Amino acid sequence: MPLSMIDAKITLSTEELSAIRNTDFFRIKSDVFDTVRKTMGHLNNELKSVSLSHTQVPAVVFENSGKISRGENYKGLPYMILDYPRIFKRHDVFAFRSMFWWGNHFAFTLHLSGTYFERYKESIVASANELARKPTLIPAIADQWDHTLSSTAVVDLGGYDTDAKEVMTNSMDQHGFAKLSRKLALDEAASLMPFALETYDDFMKALRL
Repeated sequence: MPLSMIDAKITLSTEELSAIRNTDFFRIKSDVFDTVRKTMGHLNNELKSVSLSHTQVPAVVFENSGKISRGENYKGLPYMILDYPRIFKRHDVFAFRSMFWWGNHFAFTLHLSGTYFERYKESIVASANELARKPTLIPAIADQWDHTLSSTAVVDLGGYDTDAKEVMTNSMDQHGFAKLSRKLALDEAASLMPFALETYDDFMKALRL
């Protein structure tokens, strides 16, 4: 039976009509991502430069060039990421990820698993109290590929009465990997570069044996 005229009728809400009438949105979105990509490129160069001073990390970690990726659907929203340093193997990960997540925040995360986790976990625990001096987020769930930094996915290392070393130890023992994250509000984008570089330096220093 052919579709009736009533069945074929499109009904849009006021909000939906407003959205589809907005001819500026995609231009603005394109401009935003162009700006973020350029900033990520500059950040990649700066991270390469400062990485030379972190001799506690094997040189092989820094051999891969940085990679900038863009997508349209992380939890329903566009995003852009820079991975440098970046080693992603089946069981071994050493990566510093800088992420712009539309409508949410900028996030900066050091991610270690496998042999890199085993190598540096004691150093990270020893550095926990120093890391906790600034808002530092660690995993509260076992999914090491969750990047939301939501209140159900992470906890603030310094947000407990318990010693930060104990909080860090419990997290790593429970999950078998390490992630250290800090986030920057979108309206603080102008301070992205110094914030990212300071975060990277703090996290890398936490790996000193």
